Amino acid sequence: MKRYRVAIGAKSYNVEVGDSQESPLTIIVDGETFSVDMQPAEKAGASPAGSDHTPVSGAEAAAEAGSSQVTAPMPGTILDIAVQAGDLVQQDEVLCALEAMKMKSPIRSFRAGTVRQVQVHDGQTVDHGDLLFVVE
Repeated sequence: MKRYRVAIGAKSYNVEVGDSQESPLTIIVDGETFSVDMQPAEKAGASPAGSDHTPVSGAEAAAEAGSSQVTAPMPGTILDIAVQAGDLVQQDEVLCALEAMKMKSPIRSFRAGTVRQVQVHDGQTVDHGDLLFVVE
């Protein structure tokens, strides 16, 4: 499970996300477990499967709230920043890479939108939960 600290407005959530290749996806938000069936939208504006207000992860809730604070999922070193403030990004687009324990992991946008803030630079060391980007 990957662990995240997700902030939505003034409220923060501890979120754990299972293997993103599995369906349904297991997501734990502040200790409460959800089983989420995630499917790619066929075209822009398509409603997600099961849009009857099933529980969503903190990251998805942040995207629905109109702003997504992308935070470091673990301590590491920022590499290969691919965006700058003002750039338009798609959901799941790589924003940068995070090197931790000799492994390079992509850090992706939780939502489509505009990068409003880039809070890191190449080579910067970050801790778990540090703010990396804001996408609105």
